[in-house]
Amino acid sequence: MQLAFDEPWCGGTISVDIRDRTSLWKDQAMTKRASREGLSRFVAWHPKLLASKRFWVIQASIALIFLTHQLLESYSHSGVSSAVLLLFLLSAYLIPITIAAYSFGLSGSMATAAWVTLLVIVDLMLDHAPNTILSWAHVVQMVSIDIVALILGHSFDIVHAQAQGRLFEAFHDSLTGLGNRALFSQVVRDSLDGRLAGPTGEESVSAALLLLDLEDFKLINDTFGHQVGDEILRQVASRVQSAACEAESCFRFGGDEFAVFLLDLQDKEAALEVAQRMQHFMGKPFVVNVLASDGEARREVVHIKASIGIAFAAQGPEVSETLVNDADMAMHAAKAEGVEVLEWSSTLRSDFAARAVLREDLARAVDNGEFVLFYQPVVGLQSGTVVGVEALIRWEHPTRGLVGPVEFIETLEETGLIVPVGRWVLHEACRQLGEWLDIEPDGPPLTMGVNVSGIQLRDPEFVKDLEELLVKSELCATNLILEITESVALSQESSVLLSLLDRGLHVAIDDFGTGYSSMSSLRKIPADILKIDKAFVDDVSSDQVALAIVRAISDLARSVGMETVAEGVETAEQLRRLVDLGCDSVQGYLMAKPERPEDISRFFGTKLPSWENWLEAETPLRRLV
Repeated sequence: MQLAFDEPWCGGTISVDIRDRTSLWKDQAMTKRASREGLSRFVAWHPKLLASKRFWVIQASIALIFLTHQLLESYSHSGVSSAVLLLFLLSAYLIPITIAAYSFGLSGSMATAAWVTLLVIVDLMLDHAPNTILSWAHVVQMVSIDIVALILGHSFDIVHAQAQGRLFEAFHDSLTGLGNRALFSQVVRDSLDGRLAGPTGEESVSAALLLLDLEDFKLINDTFGHQVGDEILRQVASRVQSAACEAESCFRFGGDEFAVFLLDLQDKEAALEVAQRMQHFMGKPFVVNVLASDGEARREVVHIKASIGIAFAAQGPEVSETLVNDADMAMHAAKAEGVEVLEWSSTLRSDFAARAVLREDLARAVDNGEFVLFYQPVVGLQSGTVVGVEALIRWEHPTRGLVGPVEFIETLEETGLIVPVGRWVLHEACRQLGEWLDIEPDGPPLTMGVNVSGIQLRDPEFVKDLEELLVKSELCATNLILEITESVALSQESSVLLSLLDRGLHVAIDDFGTGYSSMSSLRKIPADILKIDKAFVDDVSSDQVALAIVRAISDLARSVGMETVAEGVETAEQLRRLVDLGCDSVQGYLMAKPERPEDISRFFGTKLPSWENWLEAETPLRRLV
């Protein structure tokens, strides 16, 4: 496919064949080689020289100059005047030579100079009165023409190569060599927008865009460094090219996003086959060299998941404007649904429109203070009393009512609003805990659990704000528990968590067992509390496998000095099992649902029933208080 770009230096356009992108690099190599080996040893032949009408017009103009020269020379009566005229017409010959060099580079200027030299020799042979002055004038003319043609041609070849190099850099990714988004837009315009349907208006071209995005690629950069990340991106580019079979159809849009543009498809199955090949290649491990702390390089095997969105299109005036958006929607939907490949459908557009509305509503909610905190007690199994509470955010929507966090937390993280909202949650939770501690100043210690996002931990002001908050609320660091996910605990933010532990704060791993960490990595996690996920607690009284998993988690946590909290306890039988397994604390609907602070206050300053009586009654704690 030929792409044409306006370039003033050649008086027209540059045509680039994207099926041979390496030709652009060859032009640059040509320039370097010419400089290294010398002008006399390198002459590049322009491939379209003899087929160009402009070239033959230039040669015809030289012939006209020659005839004019012969006519003027016939009126000259002396050798001196003829020699002066000969040298004066030298400038006339240099004009077409310059134009040839400007248009065709070194090959054009040298071919034109050869034609002029031949005509000068003919002029010398036709001279009926040869003398030394005229002979030397002819020699000077020939030598001057050849030298000037050589210099001009080589200079314009350098200009051409530099322009081609700039063109390549403007339309290609410097890291992978793939086309960038600008080249993709040009390809789509030339392939779809610029090609009209037939006389009947029937569509004659079908195309597909496959958009691939790497999952958790930032974690790769944070763990191994950007140099390793760049190497993985180069390997991804190579695999995408192998899957697509044609390098010219592959692009890198930036970051960890790659695209494959397919033309002239017979049906959708062809594009789906390419997507499956891409996933097959991506499923293989990436082997990279990582520089260890001792300075030695070691080989690491990295596994990366990718999500692919597919959008199909036919030719039309507005295809290029919607193709990328549709593929992007499908790709994000594939990532959200946990599938490898997803084709765009009209329902996705309505879903994304709803997400756009959600983003606007959340921005308004932050400004209007529409968020509230509910609290759920955490009961210690040794004492049978409330030892802490967990703060859980809710959204009081003006029209929808109370909205749970599942519906908006992910969007808060995507928009970055999680930072101000998370800051408010910490301040409000600490303020509320201070009020509860004032009810019974000499009572048992009470903790407040607050969920914290990895984005908050990356905020450079997070630790400083947290220290100032504890001072302002007059709380001890041991009163606050920061709850994080397994992925955050094993990421680069773990250094922040270690500093928080050193300051006396507690760090809890929330929903343990649902992430990708293994039991063996538990000792490396910077935390002192482990919260066992509800999925295991649900079956602990009926499934031996779930019982064995909870027992293993409890024993391992105890061996590394970590406390355990079982989440989602709803039945007395579950509670008995957890007591037998030696869990330290529990929380769930059996004890209390998340409630507003004025409703949860009854748990503080009130003598709770004995643990034995509560367990025998098989009655939720919230009904006994």
